[in-house]
Amino acid sequence: MGLDMYLRVRVAMPYKSDERFDNAYGSDWKLSERTYSVCEWRKANAVHRWFVDNVQEGQDDCGRYPVNLENLKNLRFACQNAMREYDDGNIEHAAGFMPTTSGFFFGSTEYDDYYREDLKRTYDACNNLIRTIESPNRNEWLSVEYESSW
Repeated sequence: MGLDMYLRVRVAMPYKSDERFDNAYGSDWKLSERTYSVCEWRKANAVHRWFVDNVQEGQDDCGRYPVNLENLKNLRFACQNAMREYDDGNIEHAAGFMPTTSGFFFGSTEYDDYYREDLKRTYDACNNLIRTIESPNRNEWLSVEYESSW
């Protein structure tokens, strides 16, 4: 039990798939997209707070929310600056970029090594996803979404 978080990519199938969903009613359901997990966190409440404040318009309701390229770049920037400040010993400045938040089983609100690790994982995930989205070789349509559960 606690705060679980997911950043996922949905990739539309660029062709008609013959793969079908086997169901009891004989529907002609066809595969139209695949979903990939980009990053999963557990109790990374500073990252969750960033999504709630910047993507979810303040609604912390365990919903699925679309994340655009600008959101990813802003999150990467916030993590990068918070890590720099943390590494320099400026915890208050790090908190200015990526503040922690408390909640129902949201984990520690301390600015410690776990906080720093969450920022690094998030920075790396955003960086890789941004590079994928901006790749000139990518021809699939994709969308990004954030979801939390607690």
